Amino acid sequence: MHASLRGVNAKTADARIAHSTPNDVMKIIDDLIESERSLLTSAQFTGSQFAGFTLSWRAVERYHTFLTMISQREATATEAMSQGLQALRDTLSSRGPYQTEEQRCRLDELSKATNVLHLEIESFYLFAKILLDTVARAIEKYFGQARGCSLDSHHDLLRNFEKYTALKKLIVPTDFIEKATRLRKDVSDFRDQEIAHSKRRNKITGTALAKDGRRATLIATSTIVRPERLKLQASSIHVGELMSAVEDYIACAIKIVRTNRGKTIFTFAD
Repeated sequence: MHASLRGVNAKTADARIAHSTPNDVMKIIDDLIESERSLLTSAQFTGSQFAGFTLSWRAVERYHTFLTMISQREATATEAMSQGLQALRDTLSSRGPYQTEEQRCRLDELSKATNVLHLEIESFYLFAKILLDTVARAIEKYFGQARGCSLDSHHDLLRNFEKYTALKKLIVPTDFIEKATRLRKDVSDFRDQEIAHSKRRNKITGTALAKDGRRATLIATSTIVRPERLKLQASSIHVGELMSAVEDYIACAIKIVRTNRGKTIFTFAD
């Protein structure tokens, strides 16, 4: 009975992964947990092993929820900044910028809107990095630790995954490491180098706004720096694009779990 139910669930979920959209990710996690639960006895279901497995993927779900909330707030903040910029432009005249009380008021409003937008973009990067680390740990939780090749973080996963999968004899999608590498560059590196641990001298954080006013990115640059110390300008990637890449990566990680179920360290018995 349980095995038959699991087979139906697995086929349905695998089809969903193959054609996943951004809104499917939480359903894919739910299906993964349910497909494992369907095989268990009542005693196994209430045991610590199943709880550990479930919580490792619920942690991924939790940070995905955070990113969803931040993405929605970022869209609202982008609109507010776009409107603030237009309101400031509407006050400009031939007398020059920011000389009237109204202009100064509009400039202050724009500055506040920009700070809110920057907060949301930087928050997305910070939590996206945490999510990537959480995915790595969830994979290691399911298949177990391997000597000399920890998956305790996204960085560790990229450094050790080839050795880890060889030791565990895992079948992995051909593009999994490509996706992971892209996210290290687009999320982790920008987060580390321009947000959390920036060593850019005389740093200025600006905003690039698309012509339609609906897509914003951070611009990190420097001013008044000697040429030999000048660091090239860096730009974030729009959070909507990053969100899609993160969700695609989560689905790919879950596919690894589903494809290699027989190689889990769990017996689901205490």
